[in-house]
Amino acid sequence: MKLPFNFNGFKSPQYTMVPDEIFDKLLSYLSPSELKVLLYLVRRIFGFKKDKDAVSLTQICNGIKTKSGKVIDNGTGLSRPAVIKALKVLENNNIILARRSKNYKGEKQTNIYSLNVIHRVVKNFTYRSKENLPTVGKEINLQKRVLQNNVNVTYQSSKKQIHQLQALVMQMEEALNDKHSRDFYKIIARNCPSQMIYTALSQVKDADAQGQIKKSRAALFTGLIKKMAREAQIQLNLRKP
Repeated sequence: MKLPFNFNGFKSPQYTMVPDEIFDKLLSYLSPSELKVLLYLVRRIFGFKKDKDAVSLTQICNGIKTKSGKVIDNGTGLSRPAVIKALKVLENNNIILARRSKNYKGEKQTNIYSLNVIHRVVKNFTYRSKENLPTVGKEINLQKRVLQNNVNVTYQSSKKQIHQLQALVMQMEEALNDKHSRDFYKIIARNCPSQMIYTALSQVKDADAQGQIKKSRAALFTGLIKKMAREAQIQLNLRKP
């Protein structure tokens, strides 16, 4: 097969991290269609520093193109039935996870996909040796030890939450090409569910690809978020600073 274009080579260091398990465990079992779909999802998720993304069937099949005609990617080149079948196999085999939702009208929203990543939780409990090493004839203060554990777990959870909020803000800035509204995006990240944000970003991406954006991606995203917040009865102060 000859490519319909002249491939000049790979750019460096623009790479997408691909889990080793795809090569070591899945490569010999997945069909070409299943592998294509899986790699496309890896690109859309890990390639843009996300842990999940709202990806439409149209994007998986045909890729993404901006309103100016710039090709972001060409998708998998597969037909819609082939993509649906591949997604079903990947999901049924616990390779990917799909979150489905509907809006207040009962209309289906774009599915949010993620890879089935094993999250290992490590509890880092720190004690001062003199207070926590049991000694003969010395009573161990179990209540104090449990309290210390809870404080450390809360601290770890707080750090993780802050990291997640920062990642959401970064994703909005990159997807909307807007580095000047960070405070505004922080408000959205703190108050809006992640799924709502990913859905709005996906709709912006689809509208951009179809040339339907009148002002800017950021303006469309703001309007969508406000509408979704009202529909979900979320009271938010989304006024830009």
